[in-house]
Amino acid sequence: MNEDQKEIIRKIAAPSIDAPPIVVFGPFGTGKTFTLNQAVRRIAVNLNNRVLICTHSNSAADMHVELLDEYLKEQRGIAACRPLRIYTPMRKLSTVSDKVKQYCLITDKGKPTEAFRLPTRQEVLSHRVVVSTLGMSRALFDMELHRGFFSHILIDEAAQALETETLTPITLAGNNTKVVFTGDHMQVRSLVRKPVWGQLIICNFPTYSFWHCSDAEE
Repeated sequence: MNEDQKEIIRKIAAPSIDAPPIVVFGPFGTGKTFTLNQAVRRIAVNLNNRVLICTHSNSAADMHVELLDEYLKEQRGIAACRPLRIYTPMRKLSTVSDKVKQYCLITDKGKPTEAFRLPTRQEVLSHRVVVSTLGMSRALFDMELHRGFFSHILIDEAAQALETETLTPITLAGNNTKVVFTGDHMQVRSLVRKPVWGQLIICNFPTYSFWHCSDAEE
């Protein structure tokens, strides 16, 4: 990791009391997903932390799971980093790698009727790292999870998502939840037209720009 990545990880993993949102952006290939995943490993060390990782696409969500799998097995990482990957029951199991399926919930295993299933509240409570697409994060709403249940909500591929999609997991945020957006602003698929934040404190890095948002203003 370079110094820019280390600085971003420190900012993300720092105590989240009254923390404003963080936006990290950079061009393709600069290691945004890798850096975010490294931050998750540091966050999970604290027993009081819970992380929700949301992405615009299933492939990006699976990449986070694969990176954590590598950390757990090849680097003997801490068990708290074992993710729970949420998939829609409509998804065909054959489209998902065996590596990722280890961290999914599957009903009727080995039978013709086997399929992904949604987690129960207790299963979410038993994991400190939850990975989902933005759309499937709505499955968490019916579990009576209190606002602030997740200490960190990390949204990868944020620049490619609709504003309404990114709001889905953010509704689970509490006053002390640290919200982080990462993405490539040069690959924007949809425009966010409504101003959400007020002033931005901007620190420019060679390959990243770290935006630390101040108090929100309409």
